[in-house]
Formats: sequence, C-alpha cells, structure tokens
Amino acid sequence: MPSNANKHSHSKKTKENPGTRHKPRLSLVAVALGLIVGVVHSLHVSSLFENDRHFSHLSTLEREMTFRTEMGLYYSYFKTMVEAPDFLSGLNNLIYNDLTEYPNTINTMKRFNLYPEVALGIGYRIYNYTTSRLGIVTKTCFRIDRGEDLSPVESCEGLGEPIYFYLQGVWICSGFTTFFIFLMGYLISESKIGGLLSVLSFFFNHGECTRVQWSPPLRESFSFPIWLMQQYFVTVSLQKDSQSSSMKITLSSLVFIMTWQFAQFTLLTQLLCLYFMYVSGFIVESVFKNILKGLFTALIAATVVMFGNEMLITSFYFSALCSALIMCYGFPSSSVKSILRIPLQLVLFIISSVTFKTLLSNVLRVKDDNHIFDILRSKFSTFKNFHTLLYTCSKEFDFLGTEMPFKITLTLLLPSAVLGVCTWLYSNRHKLLARIFNTSDEVEPEAIYHILQSLPFLFMASIIMRLKLFLSPQLCILVSLLASKKLWASFGVERRDKQLIMVFILLGLMSIKGVPNVKEQRGTMGEFSNPELEQLIEWIKEDVPVTGSFAGPMPLMANLLLSTRRPVVNHPHYEDESLRARTKEIYRIYSRITVKEYLPVLKKLKIQFLVLSSSWCLNSESGTGCAMTDLWDIEIPRTSASLPPLCKTLWNSSKKEMFGLTRVFKNNQYVVLKVM
Repeated sequence: MPSNANKHSHSKKTKENPGTRHKPRLSLVAVALGLIVGVVHSLHVSSLFENDRHFSHLSTLEREMTFRTEMGLYYSYFKTMVEAPDFLSGLNNLIYNDLTEYPNTINTMKRFNLYPEVALGIGYRIYNYTTSRLGIVTKTCFRIDRGEDLSPVESCEGLGEPIYFYLQGVWICSGFTTFFIFLMGYLISESKIGGLLSVLSFFFNHGECTRVQWSPPLRESFSFPIWLMQQYFVTVSLQKDSQSSSMKITLSSLVFIMTWQFAQFTLLTQLLCLYFMYVSGFIVESVFKNILKGLFTALIAATVVMFGNEMLITSFYFSALCSALIMCYGFPSSSVKSILRIPLQLVLFIISSVTFKTLLSNVLRVKDDNHIFDILRSKFSTFKNFHTLLYTCSKEFDFLGTEMPFKITLTLLLPSAVLGVCTWLYSNRHKLLARIFNTSDEVEPEAIYHILQSLPFLFMASIIMRLKLFLSPQLCILVSLLASKKLWASFGVERRDKQLIMVFILLGLMSIKGVPNVKEQRGTMGEFSNPELEQLIEWIKEDVPVTGSFAGPMPLMANLLLSTRRPVVNHPHYEDESLRARTKEIYRIYSRITVKEYLPVLKKLKIQFLVLSSSWCLNSESGTGCAMTDLWDIEIPRTSASLPPLCKTLWNSSKKEMFGLTRVFKNNQYVVLKVM
C-alpha cells in the first residue's frame, strides 16, 4: 500500500509539472546581441529600399506614386492624420471617411487595421511640434533635374518629411524582426550561437523571408515583428508559467490583431498547435489555461478597439478559442486516461469549432470571409468564380512551386532545419513517448511548439506562395536546434569546442550561397519614373472638382486616393463582401457587353469619372484563363465570344463621346471617361 501511494503521488506531481526545468535567464549580452542584429537589419532594408527606387531623389508626388495597390491606400490614412488641423480631426476623418468607398461613409479604423498609421501620426505630430519649438531643422530640400522633358522638382529628405518619418517607423519595426528571431533561437537552443545561426540564416535567405524592403506600408511590415514577439512570449510561458507571461501574451496578441487582418488566421494555427500539445500531455493544464485566457482576452479587447469588427467575432479563431476553453475547463485532458484521449479531444474540438463558426456567421449574417473558404475550395477542386480567380491568377496566391524550396535548399536552410528537427526528435524520442503516456516530465515544450508551428506554415506556404513569409523565418528559428548543447551531447559530442566547430562548419557551408545572395540584394539598383501616371494625377488635381468620384483598376484607385484626395468608388482592400460586389460590377467593363448595358452600373454606383488603363484594357484577352476578359468568359459562359471586351472598344474608339461617356483625358497609358 505505501508503495502504491508513493507511485500515485509521483504521478500527480508529474502531471502538474511537465517541462519544468532550469533554463538560463535572458542575459544582457543576449539582449545586446539581439539589438545589434536588429539595428543591422533596419539599416539593411532601408538601404535596399533606397537603392531600388533612388527614393531620396524623387519628388513628393513620385514617392507617393511608388506606393501601389494597398500600400497607397494605407499611406493615404497616415497622410490624413498628419495633414489634419489636429489629431482629433484626423482621427474623425478616419472614423467617418467618405473618400474611400464613395458615396458611402465607412469607418476605416474598423475595416483596415490602421493603428500603425494612427500611432505614427501621433508620433509625427509630437516630433514636429517639439523640433519646431526647439528650432531644430528636420529636413533638407534640394532641386532635382529629371531630364527627358520632365520639369525639375523639389525633393526633401529628413524625418520632418512625413513619408520619411513613416518609413523610419517601418524600418524600426523590421529591426525587431531579427531581434526576436535571435531571442527565440537563443531560447530553444540555450545558446547565443543558436540565436546568431537563426539570424544569419534569415539574412542568407532574406528575399524568401520578408518583402518589407520592397513594400513597406503593407500590414505585415508592422505586424510580423509583433507576431514574433507574441511567439517569444508564448515560448517563455511554455518554459516557465507565470501571470506576467500571460499578460504579455495578451498585450502582444492584442496589438497583433489590431495591426493585421490576417492575424486571426495566424493565431488560429498557433492555437491548434498548443491544443495538440495540451491533449498530448506536452504542456500542463495551468500553462494552457493561462495562454488561453491571454489569447481570449486579447481577441475580445481587439474587437472593442476595432469598433466591433464582425469578422473577428465570426472568425474560426474565435470559435476555436471558445471550443478550447470549453474542452479545457469542461473536459480536461487529465479526465481521460486512455491513449484515445488525443484523437477523441481533437475530433470534439474540431466539431465544436465548426459548429460555433457556422452558428455565429448565420446569426450575425456575416459573409466577409467567405472568399477565403472559396479560395481554399478552388485550390483542391475545380471550383472557381470571379473573386477566386482574381486571387489565384496572381502569382503570389499560386501554389508554392519549386523555385523557393530550391533556393532555400542551396543555402542549406531547408536541409539544416529538417536535420535539426529530425535529430531533436530522435534524441528525445523516449521522452516524447513517455510524456504521451504520462510517465515522464522531461520534455522541452518550447522546441515541440516551434516544430509543430512549422507544419501549418508549411501547408499555408504550399497552397499560397505569399505565405512563405511565415514558413521561411520559422525554418530559421528551427535551425538553431543544431547549436543546442544537449542535442550534440545526446550524440556523444560532449565538448563545447567540438560542438562549435561543427556549427561553424555549417555556417561556412551556408555562406557559400548565402553571402552571394546578400551581395546580389545589395547590388540591386533601380530608379522610379512613371510620367504617364504623374500626368494623370496632375490633371485630376487641376481640372477635376474635389467632389469628383473615380472608379477603375483597384491598384490605380489607391494612387488616386492618396495623391489627389478625390473620392474613389473601389479600392484594393478586397476583404469586405460589399466591396467585392462593387468591384465586380465595375470590372464588368472587361466583359463582352455594350456601353448601353454598362452605363446603368456607373450611374447606380454614382461614378463620375471612369479610368481606363492600357495594360488592363489592351491585354484583357489572353486565352490563359487569367486575363480580365477570360475571367468574365468563365463567369458568364453564354457571353458571345464574337463581341470584343467593352474596355478595349472604349480605348480604341476614335469618338470623343459614346452613349453617355465623354473622353476628357488621354495619354499613352490612361484614358479618363466622364459619365454624363
């Protein structure tokens, strides 16, 4: 009896404390190294951006013109903040915005995750006020002779120039990307060399890990470093549970959701990984509950600060969080002793999540995220419609292909990450099996989490190439496992000097292709010029009333909104159901219809000026299934193939007036038609 009692007592202790072990505290040296690599990365991406566009020698208008598609849309709201008479007026213009989806007034703070622009707008106002009071010069201006029959322009540099202040905020955020990659590599390898190995892997594969240097205003430029910070706090919480860790998870998750509409999907993958770890016994109930509470609190708070954003409440992430809380508190993993507890709880979790999601979407009648499921459906079936084709015909939404895996194989990122994971799993195989059967507490949950997190990222990247930006940095973190003292010791290499020799040999092999990659990036030189778009914008600013509303290709509308401040009817932020329907109506111009059929669409949407682009109109038919007219031929198969696309007809017409449309502007790239 005493023997059995002791066994029971030991089993109970094991259940409460798996993974509890001594871990080195984060040292000042580690933080200093992280800050150094952060500063280096910040300087690296800012110089790449300058080299690509010769940005410092562009006029203010040309700089704005470089922000195409969503970039221009987001930067326009920062411009709204800094040009308003005061902060509250700027914020009010964002909350009651009548320029973005004319004639509707929308809350852009609710729709577009604009807190980075608000924060930078506040920062710019404070900086400008302080420096002006102190008499500090914040910008330098000079005259640029552009040649090629283009008029000279004034160009200004310095943080006093709003666009430079905005970009500096982006570069600072990018520095935190490598800062947190270093810290996570350091934590899971218990080695500063491991952190440096992760960071160098990131630099060697920079083009596959980030695009901040080419498209700074995108949400990921602000949000991805916050995701890494949130991952870091989760990693720390898995090592040592505490209330402070839970609070940090709450705050970082809140900011992550506030800054990127894609955050809910990323956090969903994290929740799935953590829930699997919980039901498998790799993390205890108390740790999982604290993380869950942090995530749930963050989502509720984000819904409030996002003005009751329905997409958050009806998201799969919210439903999965509710299911996880119910399963954790109502049906704890410890209550099921059989090995069947893992598949049983996973199945119940999935069923309840899908049920909650369906009920919430139907009750609240929210369909804004339907296009996401349509895209996934189109990836694995013959299903396709106009909206899915707009996405999947874009290269970045295509399947991953072989180019990216080949590139990261040449730099040894992929082989090193796979080797690190396989060797870690092999050396810990007995502990992992013992933990599943509740007979051991010797696990490293932070390593298990990062290994598991790479799996959904691998799936995401495989079906949508754009999402490789999650996978590649995660692989960089996993490479740090090869610098783990324990890992080498488990294979008989006890001496640290021998371990380091092996790590440096690996670094040398990675640098064979990695260093040329860095040199190639830094050797990129370009210069931006788009005189046709400049002519269009200048004409609008001079000849079109400030109330004149525009419609046309989504990327172009972002430029017009930013640089002319005229209302636009459609724009590139395609997540809203009503906006998708509106854009589809406008894009009927690329179908095989007549002007008489199309004119009611323009009048219904209160469009006063319609902009045609030569690259869209003249290339609308390709036969590949991805040109704009091809999309409509698929959407409406009964349309007569003998009838030319309306856009091409309007572009090629020699008539200035045609059935209620009058041509008021034309150059080599753009035509503007006024709706009479």
